[in-house]
Amino acid sequence: MDISRLWSIALLAFVLHDLGWILLKPSLALPACLFGIVILAVIFKAQFRTGSRFDKAVVCTALGWLVGNLFWNFAEFVWEEDEPAGSLRKIKFFRELNRNSQDMYATFMWTAAAIMMLSLACFLIYCVVNCGRLSDQSDDRRMVCRIMPEQIYLELTLIPWVIMDSGWTVAVLLQVQIGNDALDVNSLLLISSIGGVVAILMEADCARRRWKAGDRSDALLYIGELFWVLGNTIWMLEDVFTGHGEDDYAPAWWMAVCLFVAAALTAIPAILHISDKEFVDKSIEDTEADSDYSNSQA
Repeated sequence: MDISRLWSIALLAFVLHDLGWILLKPSLALPACLFGIVILAVIFKAQFRTGSRFDKAVVCTALGWLVGNLFWNFAEFVWEEDEPAGSLRKIKFFRELNRNSQDMYATFMWTAAAIMMLSLACFLIYCVVNCGRLSDQSDDRRMVCRIMPEQIYLELTLIPWVIMDSGWTVAVLLQVQIGNDALDVNSLLLISSIGGVVAILMEADCARRRWKAGDRSDALLYIGELFWVLGNTIWMLEDVFTGHGEDDYAPAWWMAVCLFVAAALTAIPAILHISDKEFVDKSIEDTEADSDYSNSQA
């Protein structure tokens, strides 16, 4: 299967995971997260055979981010309230876990933040160390600001995105342990907000570039990511401002839900659509086959 189509499936898994999370539906969120991890593993396997080292680094970073989200998600579903969320409250094991292991909430949250930040740090170190060689790992000669190939630039939205998510994780944890007035929470909120805004702007620019290049499938993928990132940024601001354990601010909550639904709907055409690259490759193969046939007849 085409790599771009696999990424579209991964995006759908990410969005369904967040949709189940914001709706407090662990029966949707946790399976979607696990499915996303499986898809990323499949992408890594495909990239291991044909992709560049940069492609593999991107997948590993995304995998680390998603595994961190799994710890974060599980912690909030089990320990955020007086009883587990959704269908988990019907299972005796999770009810006992909620009552007897409240201290595990902080452990899981710090683990989530550590995994996400470690994956991001490794990716940044890789990019810095290989800064002069990244262009050699891409066959794309379209340059962005005459600095880097567009193919590399299109993947760098991952950096501000993981910064936003990691800051959000720690901010929520500090709210629980210290309180809403903690200076550290406000500082992290500022960092996370900047990361979210940068990610949104980059996603919009990536969608514009792919649309202009004529690759409608990839453009749809980035538009879906734009909706997803925007929904998460709104959700983050609502979550941190209202504070842990407080009622959600309904307009922001509904806006995030609607953006997640829009992102999911946008991912579906990108999954079903055969990318322009596949059409081009097929056309080349057909042309070469016709040429070989003509030569043999001659």
